[in-house]
Amino acid sequence: MKATLTLAIALGFTLLFTPTVAGAEDEDQAFAKEMTIQALSEAAAGKCLRKTLSPLLLRTCREQIDFLKDSLSRLGPIEEATFLGHEDLPAGGEAEVYDIEFENGTQTWLARLDSRGRLNVLWAPGPPIESHD
Repeated sequence: MKATLTLAIALGFTLLFTPTVAGAEDEDQAFAKEMTIQALSEAAAGKCLRKTLSPLLLRTCREQIDFLKDSLSRLGPIEEATFLGHEDLPAGGEAEVYDIEFENGTQTWLARLDSRGRLNVLWAPGPPIESHD
């Protein structure tokens, strides 16, 4: 199944849905949260790493790294990530929804891991809400 989503700009990648086994959800959720924080921190530093991103998401990240670095670094370091729940994806399957609180703003991100534990969905459905403290 193929879907086009946006990671600030349109991204294309294959979405594979694998249901979570009961009881493993908390562990899987914690790992997805950790991978999301790591991938966003890497992008803010101008890096797209194979260990955190699926092949298609890695390619898309590399194509958009200048934009991602500028927009994410402007928000500052990540201070907190809060799990908000699950969201059905337009092409099927579901992603975890996180409110990512940066030093200079907040942004909602959707994330999903592939069968190898790498992100194959990392999508911000809207612009950040920048704080002006």
